Amino acid sequence: MHTDPAQPRSPPTPSPRHLQSRANTGLLVIALFSLLGMLVYFLWAGYREAVRDAEVTTRNLVQVIESRVHSDIARIDGILDFIAKEIPPEQLNQPAVVAQQVAMSARMQSLLAKFPGVAVVNIFDAGGYLRYSSSAATLPFSIADRPFFKQLQDDVRIDLVFSDAIISRSTGQRSLILLRSIRDEDRKLLGSVSAVIILNEFAVLLDDLDVGPGGVKLLRRSDNFKLILRSPRLNEKDFNQPLPAGNVIVQRIKAGNNSGTLSLTASTDGVRRTASFIKLKDYPFYIQVALADADILANWRWQAVGAGILAAILLLALSFASVRLSRKEAQVAAAQYQLIISKQRMELALRGGDLGLWDWHVPSGTVIFNERWCSMLGYRLDEILPHVDSWAKLTHPDDAAMIKFALEAHLKRDTTTYECEHRLRHKDGHWVWILDRGQVVERDAAGVAQRAVGTHMDISARKQAEQDIAASNQRLITLLDSLEASVYVADIQTHEVLFINRQLRQLVGDVVGQPCWKALQAGMTGPCDFCTNPRLLAADGTVNDTCIWENFNPAQGRWFQRHDRAIPWSDGRLVRMEVALDITARKQAEAALQEKSDELSRSNSELEQFSYSISHDMRQPLRMISSYLQLLQMSLGEQLDAERREYFNFAIDGAKRLDAMLTGLLEFSRVGRKGEPPAWLESRAVIDDALLFLRPAIAESGARVRIEGEWPRLLASPDEMLRLLQNLVANAIKFRVAGQTPEVLISGEIVDERWRLCVADNGIGMPPDQIGRLFQVFQRLQSRADFEGTGIGLALCRKIVEHHAGRIWAESLGEGAGSRFCFEMPLSVEETE
Repeated sequence: MHTDPAQPRSPPTPSPRHLQSRANTGLLVIALFSLLGMLVYFLWAGYREAVRDAEVTTRNLVQVIESRVHSDIARIDGILDFIAKEIPPEQLNQPAVVAQQVAMSARMQSLLAKFPGVAVVNIFDAGGYLRYSSSAATLPFSIADRPFFKQLQDDVRIDLVFSDAIISRSTGQRSLILLRSIRDEDRKLLGSVSAVIILNEFAVLLDDLDVGPGGVKLLRRSDNFKLILRSPRLNEKDFNQPLPAGNVIVQRIKAGNNSGTLSLTASTDGVRRTASFIKLKDYPFYIQVALADADILANWRWQAVGAGILAAILLLALSFASVRLSRKEAQVAAAQYQLIISKQRMELALRGGDLGLWDWHVPSGTVIFNERWCSMLGYRLDEILPHVDSWAKLTHPDDAAMIKFALEAHLKRDTTTYECEHRLRHKDGHWVWILDRGQVVERDAAGVAQRAVGTHMDISARKQAEQDIAASNQRLITLLDSLEASVYVADIQTHEVLFINRQLRQLVGDVVGQPCWKALQAGMTGPCDFCTNPRLLAADGTVNDTCIWENFNPAQGRWFQRHDRAIPWSDGRLVRMEVALDITARKQAEAALQEKSDELSRSNSELEQFSYSISHDMRQPLRMISSYLQLLQMSLGEQLDAERREYFNFAIDGAKRLDAMLTGLLEFSRVGRKGEPPAWLESRAVIDDALLFLRPAIAESGARVRIEGEWPRLLASPDEMLRLLQNLVANAIKFRVAGQTPEVLISGEIVDERWRLCVADNGIGMPPDQIGRLFQVFQRLQSRADFEGTGIGLALCRKIVEHHAGRIWAESLGEGAGSRFCFEMPLSVEETE
């Protein structure tokens, strides 16, 4: 049957199989488009996740670096400010003496002991010429041509300037110079103090942080945007070169943004990076950390390549769906692994700085703490509720208001960063001092803080050291205030009083800051002419021994014994400490004693003159009596019987003995008064002379005399020494045992800078209990019938020895055991031209 070609043909009815095929195709298309949509979504999500991870990583790293760099610069700036305030202005206007340079160098070296990154600290005068340096090897130089010095010199409003990255004239290394001004009250520049920071120290900090092959960490000036440090180093010519005016970070900082995260293409190497920057509080620098997009998106690009291949083979998509799913899971695991690595890097950075980390969601109060934050307080991470209330409960009540004030000021943007030192309670109950620093990193459209991140640092050791120093100073002041003496400390150069104790304060009031000659003396218009300052230091700057002297203070009407010594002061300089003992009572007693001594001396002199006159004038009548008795005896001749002749002999003998006693008394009174003046003698020669005079007695007795020992030169009266030795040797020969040959030993020795001479014999000896009488005038132990003598000889010896500041004594084991007579006198030092 034929159809009419003019009639339209109906659409063919699809067969069930065709419909199934179309359905399958539709399902396949839908599945493929769904898969493509999923791929596009995952690619976009992976890209955003990689970018967010990079942004978080750079923000965390830049905060860690900024915290460390800011802390180091602030501590160095604090040292410079301390030195600038402590150095006397007059030391900058005159050449320093060696002692000042040595003391100042030692002081600055002690201050730099805890700052290994600072190579040297220098002090310059107003013209930029070096006056003092912490390094003794630094040669004098000038920084007058340095731009940063001219900036300080030209602008009176500036107190602190920084150099660009330069080669230091002190160290010869690439350095950053911190220069702080020393000004008077009118802001006139008196000088400056600088710290030379070796940039290698900061470079090590940058190098230790891993930011991938294409990552960059750098330190730039925030005022002129010149490059100070870059890790890794790319081109030496880039250092000290400013960024172009159109640079995004330059524009943001100039607009007042102190931190931020952005994507940029570096002008130095043309690499596209995700970067975060943060400007240092109070200092013209900013830190920048950037991760290269090539590193950030490495995994994501592999995902994109896979997606492109998958799109090209859409017909095989379903068959390879499971494979692609597995690959996606692997890629997600890799991304998670990279995230873990990034977090570990941040933890390592925090651990290296021994820092605890907190991340605070301000609206909800949720706070994420890291393990170090908890361990500082003795807790495990799971023992601390992640909420700001946990923080508040551990805070010391006395510090809560201070913390609240600092936090609110930062949240309201009154301060660029939050910083506070406060106490938190440890798990065992004691308080831990914490340096708490942080910054708001997210705000809403209205500027309300949403998120803040910060660190905790345990500073308990530093706080304890500060408390120990304060307690030690208080103990010292208490000790000085308890002394019954006036104590003060004054500057050796300026004479300014730096410290006085309680006793002196009660006498003169609080005179700290005044010149000592004006505050402690009366009527002085300048330093005292008896000032001991020039004697406290040797020519080489070392400290001399304590200077002890006495003076009368008319301002107080008192006598003082003063002990002056140079001691190191807290700022390293040498100062004078004086301890003054009130000796007014002693001086009054000495004056009274001197008056009594003078009166006694006059009395003794008169008595001595009287004794001399009596002994001298009485000899003439005695000689007359003796002579006339002898003449009368001769004239009577045979008229005298034996008994009357014996009477005459008794009378004549008594007169002669009295004359001998008067002669001995006359010699005794002349010792120390009529003798020869002291002269240097050879002691052995004096012994020989004495033996020469005794030669008849030695020959008559047959005595054997031995001499041994040491015979030094003596400063003594020649005739008195001769008489002393002659008497001692003569006695040793005289008082001998009948029928026994005398043995005499004369020995000399030096004992404790004194010369000791002993004359030992084998004579008659003496009872030990009678030895004390020997050296008294007219005292005898033997009968005059057995041994002739006046009883003055040994008393004369005692007086001669005492006249030479010596002592004399005798030794014997008893009668018949011999005797030993010894004396000793000090040895004088003979001066030679």
